[in-house]
Amino acid sequence: MGNEAKGDDQALELVTFLGAKARASSANHETISQTTSLEPPRPTPNHPHTAKMSNVSADLIWEVARLQNAFLVKRKESGGIQFSRDPLNLTNVHSRKYAGFVNDKAVGVLAGENGSIQVISKKVSAGNKPASGRTVSTIGASKANRKTYKSIAKQVAKYRGDLRQPAVARASAIRASQRPVKPTPEPKLRGNAAKKAAEKSE
Repeated sequence: MGNEAKGDDQALELVTFLGAKARASSANHETISQTTSLEPPRPTPNHPHTAKMSNVSADLIWEVARLQNAFLVKRKESGGIQFSRDPLNLTNVHSRKYAGFVNDKAVGVLAGENGSIQVISKKVSAGNKPASGRTVSTIGASKANRKTYKSIAKQVAKYRGDLRQPAVARASAIRASQRPVKPTPEPKLRGNAAKKAAEKSE
């Protein structure tokens, strides 16, 4: 009986030892798997890499998106000139200077309701928030054209001086398009044609 009890104790110790060893091996395997995982950690909103995403170079964005973007309009006519539907592009020409979606500072001049003009500019501090990253100022239709152009020129010059002239030119084109179209007057007859017409009326 003594030998059987001693054998049972040894078997129990062996089972306990193997179980502890298995648990330790499993824990080490999990630690190694977590350490050598190929999946990079997901950045949190306060992660430093997330904060730097809004500081990507505008030149880099242009090189990536200049050949294909949502605003690009290609024309086979006129030597394949390229236009842009970007609302913050004052000339609607696809170029690095006027591309509003690329530049940190961009200006748009659009026709508003009831003959008004809207001047839109990007907030530099909110470059990664497109929905709330714009400032809109409205100039009513009752304001004289000269005062309208002067106001736009002053506003854009303080923000981005190289866009002052294109902004005023676009505002002038919008004002011209908002004027009511006058009916074309009938041409007046002169010379012999007028004499013949007068003779017929008599």
